[in-house]
Amino acid sequence: EDVQGGIIPYKNWKEQILYKIVGWPSDVEFKDYANLKSDERSKVLESLDNIKFGFQ
Repeated sequence: EDVQGGIIPYKNWKEQILYKIVGWPSDVEFKDYANLKSDERSKVLESLDNIKFGFQ
């Protein structure tokens, strides 16, 4: 189930309860891509085909 056009609250991600993320690398904190370390960015890029948002 996707978010059906909903707006993902990236800035307040840790405080929201409506959405979940699936496929994000388990050893990389979910945060702004620009703030990730180089090795974390690589892991995220390798996982892009599997990353999706859905309802909790």
